[in-house]
Amino acid sequence: MMNNSENSVSDNKIKELQEEIIKLKEQLENLRNLKDKEVRQAYLDVEEYYYIVSHELKTPIREIDLYAKFIEEDNADALTAESLEDLRSIQQTCDKVIEMIHHFMDYSKADKKILNREIIKMKPLVQDCFSYSIKTISGRQIDLEVSELPDIIGDKLLITQVINNILSNCIKFTQNISDGKIRIYSFEETDTINFCFEDNGAGFNMRYASGIFKIFERLHNETDYAGYGIGLATVKRIVDRFEGSVEIFGLVNKGCVVTVKLPKDMVITTEHTAKTNGKKKDKIIIGVIGTVTGDYAVITPCRKFAYELAVNEINASGGIAGKKIELIFKDFQSNAPLSAKLAWELIEIEKADVIMGGVLSSAREEIRKAADKTKTLYFYNSLYEGGVADHYTFCISAAPEQNLYPMIQYLTERYGKKCYIITADYSYGILSAENAKHYIEKLGGKIVGVEYFQVSKSNFNVTIENIKEANPDILLSFCVSKNQHSFHKQWYDKGIREIPVVASISIGESFLHKVYKPPTMNNIYFMCSYVEELKTPKAIEFTRKIHAKHPNDVVPYIEFDAEPAYTAVYLYKKAVELAGTTDTEHVIKALESGNVSFDGPGGMVTVRGEDHHVIRDMRLFRVNEKNNIMEIAGYPALHSDFIERIIEQETGIKGGLRKCGLNSPNIQYNLMFHRPM
Repeated sequence: MMNNSENSVSDNKIKELQEEIIKLKEQLENLRNLKDKEVRQAYLDVEEYYYIVSHELKTPIREIDLYAKFIEEDNADALTAESLEDLRSIQQTCDKVIEMIHHFMDYSKADKKILNREIIKMKPLVQDCFSYSIKTISGRQIDLEVSELPDIIGDKLLITQVINNILSNCIKFTQNISDGKIRIYSFEETDTINFCFEDNGAGFNMRYASGIFKIFERLHNETDYAGYGIGLATVKRIVDRFEGSVEIFGLVNKGCVVTVKLPKDMVITTEHTAKTNGKKKDKIIIGVIGTVTGDYAVITPCRKFAYELAVNEINASGGIAGKKIELIFKDFQSNAPLSAKLAWELIEIEKADVIMGGVLSSAREEIRKAADKTKTLYFYNSLYEGGVADHYTFCISAAPEQNLYPMIQYLTERYGKKCYIITADYSYGILSAENAKHYIEKLGGKIVGVEYFQVSKSNFNVTIENIKEANPDILLSFCVSKNQHSFHKQWYDKGIREIPVVASISIGESFLHKVYKPPTMNNIYFMCSYVEELKTPKAIEFTRKIHAKHPNDVVPYIEFDAEPAYTAVYLYKKAVELAGTTDTEHVIKALESGNVSFDGPGGMVTVRGEDHHVIRDMRLFRVNEKNNIMEIAGYPALHSDFIERIIEQETGIKGGLRKCGLNSPNIQYNLMFHRPM
C-alpha cells in the first residue's frame, strides 16, 4: 500500500504526463498546420508542372497532326490510297494522344483541386451528363432509366467528372448490345448514400476486379473497346476526396454495376428539405458556428449561452417582427477547416437567414467564403486584428482602434515609449503586432524587440532575458494558446514586475486572473466593453442571467466576447425590423443606415455602414496585486475609419462599403500591405 507521500508523487507524475501529452498534441497540430501549408504549395507547384508538361506534349503532337493534314492537302492526287490511309491514321493517333493527355490531367488533378461546396441536384445532372455523352455517338439508341436521386452538397465539377467517366464506360461497353440499357438509382446504408450505375453491356470477370481502379488497367482489348484505363481510376481518386468509396460488380456478357458510396452527411434528404421549407414559413433561423470542444473550448462555451439567452429573451417578447427565432448551433471543434463544411450545412441545408460566430480568424475566413458565395449575411462576433472589408460580413466585437490604440496612448504617456512585443505566430498575433507597431511609431515611440511564438512554445526563459536586456517601458503580449499563456507565470517569477503588460486575450478572454494566484497578473492592462466584474446595471443583469442558468463548472468566467454574441442577435433583430424583411440585401441596407443600435451589457453599440464594424463604448482595465480587475478609464463611442480610408485611397470612392454596395472589395486590409496615407 502506498503512503500519502507516494500518492502525491504518483499524482504529480500523472499530471506531468498529462501536460506532456497536451504539449505533444499541440506540437503535432502545429506540424500539421505547417504541413497543410507546404502541401497546398506543393499542389500548386505540381499543378503548374502538369500544365507545363501537358502543354509541351500537346504542342509537338498538334504539329505532327498539322503536317499530316498539309501533306494530304498538298499531295492528295499523287498519294496512293494506302498512303492517304496512313496519314489519316497519324491524325487519329494524334487525336487519341491529346485525348489521353486530357484524361491524365483530370486524373492527376482529381485529388488536388480545392473543394468547393454547393447544392447538386443529382438527377438533372445525371441526365445532362448522359445527353452530353450520347451526342458523341451516332447511330445508337440507349435506354436511360434514372430513379429519383437525393440532392447532395459537394464540388459540382468533381461530381460531374465522376458521372461522366462512369457513363462513358456504360455507353462504351454496351456498344455491341442491340438494346443497350443504363439504369441509375440510389439506396441508403447506415453511413452512406449509394449511387448505382448499372448497364447490360460486356461486363467482366470478377477475378480481375481488384485492379480495375488502377490507372492504365484495362480488362478488354483496345481493338474491341477504346480507352486508356484512366476513367475509373479518376473516379476512385475523386470519391476518395469526399471520404467515400467506389465498388464494381460485373458478369461476363451480362453487364456491370458501379456503386459510388458517399458519406451520408453530404445528402440533402427530401424529408429534411420538406421540414426546412415548412419551418421557414414561420421562423427566422440563426445559424451559429462556435466551439465547445477542442483546444479553444475553455474560453468559448459562454458565447453559446449568450446567443441562447438573447434568442430566448427575444422569443419571449414576441420574436422578430412576430416570428420566433430558431437557433441552430454547430461545433467546429476548434478546427478551422471544419467550419467551412458547417457553414454550408447551415446555409444550404438548414436555410439559415444569417450566420454568426467563428471564434478564430482562420475559421472566420472559411465561413466568409461560404457566405460570399451564397450571398448570406454573416456576423463575426470575436475580438480580432481588424481590416475585413466584405459586403456580407459585419464585425461586432472590437477592432484595434478600439481595444488597442487608446491603451497604447494611455501607457506611453505615463510609462515611456520603448515597447517590446511578443506575439503568436498566427494571423491574429502577427497582424495585431503590426497594428501595435504602426501606432507606437505614430506616437513617436520605439520598438525595441519583437518575438513570434508557435502555439506549442511554453518555455520563455530566453525571451524573458531578451526583454530584460532591452529594458522596455511597456511590454505588449498577443499570445493566444494555452502554452503561451504560461509566459505570465514565468514573467512574474523572473521578469521586471514594474513594467506594465498589455495582454488583449489573457484576462478578458482566458481569465488568467482567476487561474493564477495573486499577485501573478498584477500590472496587466486590457480594453473591452464588458467583463463580468463590470458594475453597470445592464452588465450586472447579463452576468446574473448567465450564471443563474449555468453552474460555475460549466461557465467559470464570462469572457468579454460573450457580450458581442448577445449584442449581435439584438442588432440583427433591429435590422430585420427596420428592413421589414429577412432578405439579405434589404437587411444589409438597414445595417448600413446608421440607425441600428443596441444598448446592452457593453454599453451602446451602433453599426457603421462605412466599414461594417461598430461604434462601441470601451473601458480600460488594470489587474491589481490581488488579481482583481480595476476600471482605469472610459472611452465612449469609439470607432475605426481604417477600412473606409483605404477604400478611398485605393479606389477614390468616399463612403466606404456603404457606397460600394455590391461592388465592395472582399479582402482583409492590413498594415503589412495597406498603409493609410
